[in-house]
Amino acid sequence: MDRPETPPKTEPAHGHSTGLIETAARLNRDYIPWDDLRSKEGLGHPPEDIWRAMSSLRRATRSTVHIGKIAFSWNLTPAIISRLHNIDMGHSGGKVTGHRLNRHTRKTFSVDATMDESVASAVLAGAQLHGPEAKKFLREGRPPRNGTESLLGGTYSLIGLARSNADKELDPDLLLMFNRAVSGPGARYRDSDDIITAGESREPLLTPFPRRKIPGAVADMAAFAADESNHPLVRAFALEYMVLRVAPFAENNGPTARAAASWCMARNGYGIDTFLSISSVRRSRSARYRRMFEISEAEDDDMTYAVSFCLEAMEEAISAFVSNADRRYRESADLLEGLSVADLNLRQKTILSDMIRSPTGLTIGEIAAKHQVSYQTARADLILLDRRGLARKGGREGHRDTYVYTGSPRP
Repeated sequence: MDRPETPPKTEPAHGHSTGLIETAARLNRDYIPWDDLRSKEGLGHPPEDIWRAMSSLRRATRSTVHIGKIAFSWNLTPAIISRLHNIDMGHSGGKVTGHRLNRHTRKTFSVDATMDESVASAVLAGAQLHGPEAKKFLREGRPPRNGTESLLGGTYSLIGLARSNADKELDPDLLLMFNRAVSGPGARYRDSDDIITAGESREPLLTPFPRRKIPGAVADMAAFAADESNHPLVRAFALEYMVLRVAPFAENNGPTARAAASWCMARNGYGIDTFLSISSVRRSRSARYRRMFEISEAEDDDMTYAVSFCLEAMEEAISAFVSNADRRYRESADLLEGLSVADLNLRQKTILSDMIRSPTGLTIGEIAAKHQVSYQTARADLILLDRRGLARKGGREGHRDTYVYTGSPRP
């Protein structure tokens, strides 16, 4: 894929015609990049003139932060504002963690999403194993046999590390810890201008900072991550762009950047991230992922394009998760409806439904707490389900027995 064309340099200008300003404002609503604008026809003005007017309007509303003495900027476009609103409303309203999930299904979905996120992030960085085989390797937990398995295992550890350290401020030591999780204990901040990139990498190809600017840039990124005046999701995905752009490490800057975004979301209360695989969307749309980040660099580190893409990817990941959760819920409801359970009361049917959706089983204590009944009542319900052939002891969770759905009711 060709690199985006660098736009013509512009200076603040005045005296644009009304028609030119109207055209620029209309195109700015969709935040058209120069690489697209230059080939558009029928706009009534030369693209260079339109770009100058667009740039002038953007300068009036943009936010700026300096990373290693280089200005990084962004604009809150209508599309970005809309996506932030939709995500926040869904998150605060329990759209993801609502009635479709219980403690066990939450854990199942979270583990699956973390594996999907790790595999997709590793594939973006050049891993050659994906799909069921990659997840099988992660489940086995065996030592890696090659570079791809090292990258997969390291990325899986990295995602967990980023989320479990959400109580810590981002600083050079924490960012280095993230990179060491995937690069190994010998990883350190880059002391040369050489970057190691896997031959099959699908990462955005950004120009790394000179090594002498890395310490100051990392300190600036940490300050930006702590600045609560910016929306947490804007910070998260801007941080992803910054780490990729600065490239503070000799290798695996991509997985580190995406983990930094997960850290920022977890730190700011977006537990929703644990049920999502945003990198699966990044991977499925890797060409657009690369192009939006590369356009951001080409346009003087205007991160609007990168942030907008990541928010779009997050919305898509949320939609995929909700659809999957609803589908599994309907399947369990359909299965329950097909059983001969007319003589069970509503509580017992709900217990059975929860078992169907909880492959690891439920304990008597959990059932009693959820339905606000005594331990003895919950135990009596399970004995009845056992006698009906609908439930049995399935193992132990600590010192407590778990009960699982068997699937074959007795008449």
